[in-house]
Amino acid sequence: MGIQVLDGDALKKMFLAGAIRLNQKKHYIDSLNVFPVPDGDTGTNMSLTFNFAVQQLDKLQENTVEKVAETIATGSLMGARGNSGVILSQLFRGFSRGLVGKEKADGVEFAKALQEGVRTAYKAVMKPVEGTMLTVAREAADAAFREAQLGTDFVALMEVFLQQSKETLKKTPQLLPVLKQAGVVDAGGEGLCVIYDGFLKSLQGFDFDLDIIEEVPPERETAGVSLEEEITFQYCTELLVKGSNLQSQALQEKLMDQGDSLLVVGEGEILKVHVHTNNPGIVLDICLKFGQLSQIKIDNMKEQHQEFSGEGKKPPEENDFIQSFVPYSENGEEKSTDIKIIAVSPGDGISEIFTSMGVSHIIEGGQTMNPSTEDFLQAIDRSNGQKIIILPNNKNIILAAEQSRDLSSKEVMVVPSKTIPQGISALMAFDPVQTEFADNFEAMKEALSQVKTGQVTYAVRDSSYDGKSIKNGSVIGLQENTLSIVGENPEEVVKKLIQEIYEEGDEIITLYYGNNITEDEADNLAQKLQVYYPDAEVEHYRGGQPLYYYFISVE
Repeated sequence: MGIQVLDGDALKKMFLAGAIRLNQKKHYIDSLNVFPVPDGDTGTNMSLTFNFAVQQLDKLQENTVEKVAETIATGSLMGARGNSGVILSQLFRGFSRGLVGKEKADGVEFAKALQEGVRTAYKAVMKPVEGTMLTVAREAADAAFREAQLGTDFVALMEVFLQQSKETLKKTPQLLPVLKQAGVVDAGGEGLCVIYDGFLKSLQGFDFDLDIIEEVPPERETAGVSLEEEITFQYCTELLVKGSNLQSQALQEKLMDQGDSLLVVGEGEILKVHVHTNNPGIVLDICLKFGQLSQIKIDNMKEQHQEFSGEGKKPPEENDFIQSFVPYSENGEEKSTDIKIIAVSPGDGISEIFTSMGVSHIIEGGQTMNPSTEDFLQAIDRSNGQKIIILPNNKNIILAAEQSRDLSSKEVMVVPSKTIPQGISALMAFDPVQTEFADNFEAMKEALSQVKTGQVTYAVRDSSYDGKSIKNGSVIGLQENTLSIVGENPEEVVKKLIQEIYEEGDEIITLYYGNNITEDEADNLAQKLQVYYPDAEVEHYRGGQPLYYYFISVE
């Protein structure tokens, strides 16, 4: 008789195997992007998310299915990158909830946990779309539950689970016309199938090379603007608090006056605490009243700064210097704080523009390099203010930004900018004198619709879309985020794209040229466009972005 009950060690091996299989196939999954542009990064995002999660298993001391699932859920939540990574983290989050209190799990319990993962993921997406990884996860989980009720062993159960996921994946082009037009299946669904294949192979006894688990890259560069190089609170203190019915808000309130950069994340039986303080002993005493402490880490930031200053190096991102967490007046009332803006930028030229417009923190990211939830949380943590606005400037980054908003102890709003021109338009609507946070947010959100966006890049494979034949290397123009023009060179595509976007009454055409376009080329194109559109003002700026020849705005 096969495996009837799954223990923590077996579940741990399943997750490791799933991550390894995903690493092996991530580039193929990347290639399944609907548009054959060089930013198809679904496989990479899912892999980075999963790798970050499984690396946390090394710290696990209690191998029950509950703790293994909880570790993966927390790790994937913090490491989530891109829409696919966020959805994957929500599948694991719900799965973990389904295994609370369990040392081992039988087939029915396991399948119910899978279904709980699906419900959690669907709730996390504002407008769930069928024909995506959500559909693959849902139908596979339902098939697993039906099979589990027959009393089959885990290998047979996972065979059915994997088979159904593959069958559903094949149907995704019929469920989502854009996939059928591109001649591909859903990339996120393919990623799930690869993970599930790893689960099954683990149960079948395959011996995977654990070295294939790739280290997650260091935290993305986050440039702080106008930060004082004075450390008010000396000790960076991090730890986990383990107990029962833990509430992050309750512990956060107790720690509020102990320093700055306070972050309390989690719920239930584990909380992650981060704070910069001058009294780490007091912090530990407060946390002890909530539960047991583990993974305690205390760094002296003044010493680290002296070491790095002496060597001419930049201090670690964790130790960037920010002002106090919550400023109080002498009568104990909270002072008003400025609204701080965090923006995602794909190039140094764009970053300079954002900084000049009042952005306080820049996160490097965009096409092919989506920041994680943790990246956003660290930027929020370092921002000298309690009210934060985030500009993702990419449709694939919005979910991770929103997830960081939900996890942060600060008041955070996400303006759902999908392109760089939208982000710039939102910044132009920001009023630093306006003290009402909600009013500024609404003005910036409304400004997104006041600019029309074009993007020019190149194809990375042969394809077809909406009747257009696309060859590898063709130059592609996207109107907003919809493929519109296929041509032979960037200048040709820019002209045709603007012809489609421009309307009578538009006043400004702006080009942001990438690192594969020279200033002379951009200047020459801008002069030609000025002749074509004499009633509009044509401007051009160096964006410095990779992969995309031009970002275009018309307003």
